[in-house]
Amino acid sequence: MICKPVRQLPAVISAIPLLSFFLIHAVPARAAIVITVENTMITADQTGFVDVFISSNSGDIVDLANYQFAITNVGLPASSLEFSIQDYSEHGFANYVFATDPSAAGIEEFTQTNSLLEAGDGTENFTGVPLTASTNKHLLARLELQHLLSFGQTAAQAAGEQFHITLQNNSGTFFDDEIGDPLSIDASSFNAGTVTVTASAVPEPSSLLLLAAGGIGWIAHKRRNRIRSLNQPQAS
Repeated sequence: MICKPVRQLPAVISAIPLLSFFLIHAVPARAAIVITVENTMITADQTGFVDVFISSNSGDIVDLANYQFAITNVGLPASSLEFSIQDYSEHGFANYVFATDPSAAGIEEFTQTNSLLEAGDGTENFTGVPLTASTNKHLLARLELQHLLSFGQTAAQAAGEQFHITLQNNSGTFFDDEIGDPLSIDASSFNAGTVTVTASAVPEPSSLLLLAAGGIGWIAHKRRNRIRSLNQPQAS
């Protein structure tokens, strides 16, 4: 058997130059996309939604998105939460991840059960969409939900029950760049978002302002009436 001689490094190569060499030629940390499922609330026995956002920790370009989400219980709730019929309204939002591509293929739903949803979307012309940091997140999906009370359960009894919505780490979840290469997914993307049940609808901020304005107006009206009655001459 012929053995090749072992090549010896020159004696002048010290530990410091070797360390510098490996630092220079080290494989850089690969960029990864970040998926965030927002925490939200849903009124008992009503419909609602949860928004899911996509960003990148290192400026990835995404051209194709395929995602799978699942609903699981937190503890032992008596009520249940399901995926309702999806209308994919996110496609009409300016911050939707593929909104800048006028020829976007449109969302395609592949699988939906009460607790599992798989869908996807992408650009039509393979241009890709640059992703930015988490401070400038794009909307990836608006998941439509339906809360259901159990037999005999009241809204007050269901209040406080919680459910998790989680991106699934399996073959149903993948993201590709503009040349078809898969993108890495940050581990934090598989953290759950929490849906909490409330007994009554939570007013939107604009509704709260209207209520406050209405309350102030009623107080002012009552005060004017009181002042007017005090200023009127008393009957003798």
